[in-house]
Amino acid sequence: MTHHFLVGWLTVALLSGAAIVSPGPNYAVTLKYGLLHSRRAGIWSAVGVAGGNLVHVVLSLLGLAVIVSQSVLLLSMLKWVGAAYLVYLGLKSLKAGKYEAGGTEQTGPGKRARPRCSGAVSW
Repeated sequence: MTHHFLVGWLTVALLSGAAIVSPGPNYAVTLKYGLLHSRRAGIWSAVGVAGGNLVHVVLSLLGLAVIVSQSVLLLSMLKWVGAAYLVYLGLKSLKAGKYEAGGTEQTGPGKRARPRCSGAVSW
């Protein structure tokens, strides 16, 4: 029994690792912050991506995906929350001003939080 569990766990961990290192939207977010702001912003974005991926892998290994897929109410709620978040992102991007190359780097207490948060929610 433990052997099957360990094989399943290792399979999920390896496949998650392969998905993490393949280029995709996370790579684009990290590259954006690294090129448009600074190397430090790119690194913090990568930290956010890694944190978001860690949450996904842990929840998958705990079997939360099975629980969500079996509960129609919970699955519907997650879909609506996801749809609302996409609408929020769309409205936010429509309201955003045009970015000018060579703009000033972000300053203040939220300097690291923005790239990290953007990286974490890009998964």
